[in-house]
Amino acid sequence: MLALTMDGPEVRPFMNRLLRDALFDGFEVRAVEMVTLTRLDISGAIENKPDGEEPSARKYVEWARLKPLITAIIKSSQMPGYLKAVFSCGAEETQSIHPNASALFLNMIYENGAVRFTAASAQKQFSMDKSVDERWEEYVRGFFTGNAIKITEEK
Repeated sequence: MLALTMDGPEVRPFMNRLLRDALFDGFEVRAVEMVTLTRLDISGAIENKPDGEEPSARKYVEWARLKPLITAIIKSSQMPGYLKAVFSCGAEETQSIHPNASALFLNMIYENGAVRFTAASAQKQFSMDKSVDERWEEYVRGFFTGNAIKITEEK
C-alpha cells in the first residue's frame, strides 16, 4: 500500500488547489467526512431521480460536481479540522490502468495541518499478482509529480 504525506508550507496551497482548481475534478468521490462546526458525512453515491431526469451512467459523483458544495460548507463555517475524501477512478480509467482492477482508490485525510494519502485497489478476481497495486501506485506517483505536488513517501 502506498502512503504519502504532505506537511508544512505545501499544505495550504494544496488545499486551495483541491477546493478551487480542477486538480481532482476527474476523480469520482466515494465518500467525504468533514468536521467544521459539526461532523458531516457525505456519500458520493449518485441518487438517480425518477422525475424525468436522465439517469447517470456513473455510480459516484465526480469531484467537480461535489466540490462547490464542500467549498460552500467551508466558507459558511470554518476551515475543517478534519477532512477525509475517498476518491476513485471511473470505470474506463480503472480498466485502462489494469484489466483485473475493479476499483482504484486514493484516500486523502487532512488533519492537524497535514495531509496524508493512501492508495488502494480492489481486484475483480483474486490474484497473488501485485501488478494492479504496482500500476495504480505508479499512476498516483505520476499524478502528484505531474501536478507539481510535493509529497513524501512513507516507508
